[in-house]
Amino acid sequence: MQFRFGEFFFLLASYPKMVGHMGVLATHMFYDPKSDLYIISSLGSDKAMEKSVRLLIEALGSLLQGR
Repeated sequence: MQFRFGEFFFLLASYPKMVGHMGVLATHMFYDPKSDLYIISSLGSDKAMEKSVRLLIEALGSLLQGR
């Protein structure tokens, strides 16, 4: 699975294309091969899917600001 942030929301076009998987219980594992960055999260509930995507975007945004 590829997660293309720019296709999700145009203001996130500068975010890298992540490779990985999103699980139904808001469990994710994504990898950016260019920066060798892994992001793994688990919120453990199908009701937390939106929150988990927001968390992924916020975490990646914080990491990108630190570069």
